[in-house]
Amino acid sequence: MERRLRERGGTRGATMVELAIREDPRFETSTIELDADGPSYTSVTIDRLLAGGRNRLALCFVAG
Repeated sequence: MERRLRERGGTRGATMVELAIREDPRFETSTIELDADGPSYTSVTIDRLLAGGRNRLALCFVAG
């Protein structure tokens, strides 16, 4: 049940982010937390993004 609710809310949230940033090529949406199994933690997500080659200085984390 929790996963279904997270998926529904997450999908809607990701769509809203996509619409908000679609005209600005400096931004991209990541579904790294939506794709993870179990709970997600900010520090782990940022570590995963950096390990995937993201530039630490260019990383902008927005949560809501």
